[in-house]
Amino acid sequence: MVLDNSISFLKNRKHGIKQFILFGIIGFVNTVLSLVIYWICVGIGIHYFLANAIAFIITVAISYVLNNVITFKSSSESAHFSVEKMIKVYASYFFTGIVLSSILLYFWNDIVGININLSPVINLFITVPTNFLLNKYWVYKSKPCKVSSNGSCSER
Repeated sequence: MVLDNSISFLKNRKHGIKQFILFGIIGFVNTVLSLVIYWICVGIGIHYFLANAIAFIITVAISYVLNNVITFKSSSESAHFSVEKMIKVYASYFFTGIVLSSILLYFWNDIVGININLSPVINLFITVPTNFLLNKYWVYKSKPCKVSSNGSCSER
């Protein structure tokens, strides 16, 4: 019994590390895409607040799909899309990608005087960890899983 619990704990931990890595890869790709969209918008004369919002709307939708299909789906079933989960994703990204990011953009650009192309990069050091925690423990919080002998996790 103790040995079984220990093995289960290690397999769950392995699964969590895999999720973290996948979330990180998707987040990195989305972050780069978001910055490119932001810079293009600013480059064509769109105000940085609106540029930030445009990048947000596009990349949150992409993140939602990719994390459902790749990161947080159960190995025993296909990705589960739900309105509730999508609302939570937009809410968490709204907080980090619009509210927090806009406050920080205003601070860096208008108060500190940092270049508007550099300020969103600086924001990442605050918004990315905050967003990961919201997604992992609120949006995609799942039921405890039963780890199979091959190390995959399925909901109980």
